[in-house]
Amino acid sequence: MTKDLKLSTSTGIGVTTIFTVLLILCLTVFSVLTLASAQADLRLTQKNAQMISAYYTADNEAWNISSFITSFWPKDAPKPDINQRLALEKQIQDFSYGLSQASVSDAGAGLFVEYNVAVDTNLMLNVGILIPESGVYEILTWRMTPIEQAIEESPLSVWQGEFAAMR
Repeated sequence: MTKDLKLSTSTGIGVTTIFTVLLILCLTVFSVLTLASAQADLRLTQKNAQMISAYYTADNEAWNISSFITSFWPKDAPKPDINQRLALEKQIQDFSYGLSQASVSDAGAGLFVEYNVAVDTNLMLNVGILIPESGVYEILTWRMTPIEQAIEESPLSVWQGEFAAMR
């Protein structure tokens, strides 16, 4: 009987403990990685929500300016002279509280009005509207473009000397 007991010995408590510790360690690592991934997703989602909100604010402002422009120039009105164009540019800037830069140019049988509305510090909404003499306007451009920022060029300090003669 003692022989049978010796043959059926168990694996012992040591191997089970090692497997349990390794299992807990793996689960802990996976939970930390999941938490880090969830936090990164939250930050990205918040940034995306801010960008979308800024875009729709700028889009709404651009539509308001577009409505103002088309109501400003009546249907079948004669082509404006340079002073009237400058007045229209000024009124667009005043209407948008100075947030938009506008230019009005001659486009054959009508006017081409182009203006920009800032979305954020890096992007702007560029809008181009053709207003023919018939008064029915056509949107030619409505796109997001990067704001060109002036980059100050500073010269690199390069050593202009000569090597000392080797002795």
